[in-house]
Amino acid sequence: ETRLLLYSLHQQAEEGPCKIRSKWGMELEERAKYETWVNLGKMDKFEAMRLYVKLIDEEKPDWWRSAGALPDSAVLVSPLKTAGNGSVKKTPVKKP
Repeated sequence: ETRLLLYSLHQQAEEGPCKIRSKWGMELEERAKYETWVNLGKMDKFEAMRLYVKLIDEEKPDWWRSAGALPDSAVLVSPLKTAGNGSVKKTPVKKP
């Protein structure tokens, strides 16, 4: 069930709402993927991406800390923190 939702959220974030038409002869797995994606409706791509990351975080907390997830020189960019002149401040990531 979680894998289906992750698949659907990924598809929604990448391609937007499902444009594939239902086919009579769909295999069970293909039908499940289709129905889960269609049920997301017109969800915004950004919202789908946010929910995808939230679901992964709920299933596997600290997934981003796994080996190789962030390079040593990784920089987080937060659009909420600006440098006064409209440019974005960059915050270096501290490796655990």
